[in-house]
Amino acid sequence: MSAVLITYNTNCRYLPGKNFSHHSIGKDISIFIPQNSQNLIFSGDNDTGYLACGIGIDSGMIWRKNHWQKNLDNGILPCDGHYVIFRWRDNKLIVENDILGLRDAFWAKVDDGFIISTRLDWVAKCSGQSELNFEKLGSLWLGPSMLHWDTPVKNIHRLAPAGFVEFDGNEFHFNRKNIFSHPRQTDNISPDDVLEIMTSFLNMERSRKKYVSLSGGLDSRALLAILIGTGDNWSGLSFGLPNEPDIQIVSKMASELNFPLKLIHLQIPDENELWELFCEHSARKWITIPISVAISLNCLRFLTGCDAINIDGGLGEILRQRVLRRLAPIPNMKLSPALTKKMIRAELPSLFTPEIHSILENGYLMDIENGLDIAAGLRCEEIAEMWAIWFRLPNYSALEQARLDEFTINFMPFVQPSVLSAGLSLRNNLRRKSAVHLNAIGKFAPLLEKYRLSRFGRKLPFRVGVSPYLMRLWLPFTRNQEKVIYDNFFRKMMTTIHNRIMEQLHSPQFNDAGFYNHKLIRDSVKKYFAGDNSQRPIIDWWLTFELWRKSLIPQT
Repeated sequence: MSAVLITYNTNCRYLPGKNFSHHSIGKDISIFIPQNSQNLIFSGDNDTGYLACGIGIDSGMIWRKNHWQKNLDNGILPCDGHYVIFRWRDNKLIVENDILGLRDAFWAKVDDGFIISTRLDWVAKCSGQSELNFEKLGSLWLGPSMLHWDTPVKNIHRLAPAGFVEFDGNEFHFNRKNIFSHPRQTDNISPDDVLEIMTSFLNMERSRKKYVSLSGGLDSRALLAILIGTGDNWSGLSFGLPNEPDIQIVSKMASELNFPLKLIHLQIPDENELWELFCEHSARKWITIPISVAISLNCLRFLTGCDAINIDGGLGEILRQRVLRRLAPIPNMKLSPALTKKMIRAELPSLFTPEIHSILENGYLMDIENGLDIAAGLRCEEIAEMWAIWFRLPNYSALEQARLDEFTINFMPFVQPSVLSAGLSLRNNLRRKSAVHLNAIGKFAPLLEKYRLSRFGRKLPFRVGVSPYLMRLWLPFTRNQEKVIYDNFFRKMMTTIHNRIMEQLHSPQFNDAGFYNHKLIRDSVKKYFAGDNSQRPIIDWWLTFELWRKSLIPQT
């Protein structure tokens, strides 16, 4: 694991698991680390030392223990990577993280001290703080993602991007260092310059085996091209169901271009294992992604103990200016909070009472107002990009990054600060044309252009898939091939845990929860098991929410 639990000036009344190693630092600091931890470096004594979770990257190299020691002594942090660092000196504890917040830390006050951890659920369980803040759930439930840097649990704080907190006695002092800012566009940066940075990242640690996670999309296609042209000791990696478009496209490319591919077909485990998987997924991912994808995400567990690097093309759409485009339909459009709220609304199923829904609405609008204040002076298309970087990365990607760090090195080239700084400096017309991606394919593996791209459950000709305008014209005449496949897979999962679902419906914890619309949820479950697939989103998100909120409460 790369998870940590720390008590400062207080005692730990509850350990959220077994097999923790315990390190006492001075008289006030206790550090609990799960055994067999990965991507974690510990160094120091009772007087001074540090604990680094995640990976630091600088000059195309992953930092080792000696790099951390030398640079931290001089106040230097890695330019790239994802990490959270705990440092102690003279009985004070300092916690800080990377500029994008791709690794995070949380804390709550207990008596005269603090419970601190890289996991929100551990802080909640150990501090007894589990009351939900529905106002802070508003932009997550009604919008594209959480548009703030707080936690959705009352009295629990977090670092979020570029955070810095010092614990001293019974007080903490928090401030935020300079967050990532949007660079100016310039003609001095070309797509080849960005591609050169990307290529150096993909070729670091050449002695280690690399897996590149492949879908049928353009972002992973560009990474594949770079590895085909410059890499060695690598393999493609894909997981899913045999008949879905992504798997069909990736399998065809690997077969015809003769590159190695690790292909994992999803299998539903037995009831106990599936339920445990859903519970762990909800605890780690909060309610940012539903339990229906838990089996898919768990496929990466095969990397445990492999000493390999998984390369993930997540959020490559930022470089293609294809993120939150609803926020910028017209260049230089002036955004008001009310208009923005309407344009980016993406409401999840309404599981709650009218009173709670009103609180969610108020929180959503408040987050938008604050988000627009932070982005003052930026154009609407720049706001869309910065909101993805400021909010989606720490509130979505960071949760998965922390989970993956427990068993492998997972690396996201497109969202490294050096890549974003160069990529966002490109002229808009180059980015809208996916210049970096297409340059990578054209330079290193032009044959990849003959294979279709997967978008919205459909297989599209390559040139259609890279053009938003052609895609809009094409989509109405094609069928979503994934929907039926995953509706059937979801039904098999729900049938496997049918008894567990009924237990949840009849449990006191559910029936006593005053925020739920109980009738809607019960009716949806009844209709779903009678064969109504339209109820799937309600079942999916209710179980995700219910298991998440229960993960915050200590088991008796």
